[in-house]
Amino acid sequence: MNLLSRLLGPRSHPRADATPADVARVDVDRMIETARGRGDRRSEPEVIAALLVGAEFTAERHHDPDLRLRAAAAAVAVRDRLVAQVGQEEAVRLFSTSDGPVDDQGRARR
Repeated sequence: MNLLSRLLGPRSHPRADATPADVARVDVDRMIETARGRGDRRSEPEVIAALLVGAEFTAERHHDPDLRLRAAAAAVAVRDRLVAQVGQEEAVRLFSTSDGPVDDQGRARR
C-alpha cells in the first residue's frame, strides 16, 4: 500500500499501467519549467518531489482514464529523475514531506 492510499484510503479508480513508451513521452523539464513559471522557488529536487505528489495523486484519483494513464507515466518519469538526482532515501524523504505542486498563484495546496 503506498503513501497516498494510507492517507486517503483505497483508490477510487484502477491505476493505469504506463508503458515505457508512455514514460518516454513525458517531458519532465517542461513540467519543472511550468512549476517555475507559476512561481515555485523551491530547489529543483523539491519541485520534482512536488510534481511526483501531484502525478501520484492524479494517477490514483482522477476520474478520466486517459489522464490517469498520463499521470502514471509522469509519476514514473518524475520519480526516476528525482532518484537519479538525490538517491532513493532522499527522494522518499522529499516526497513524504512535500507540500505538493503549486497552483497558478504560486501557492502549494497543502
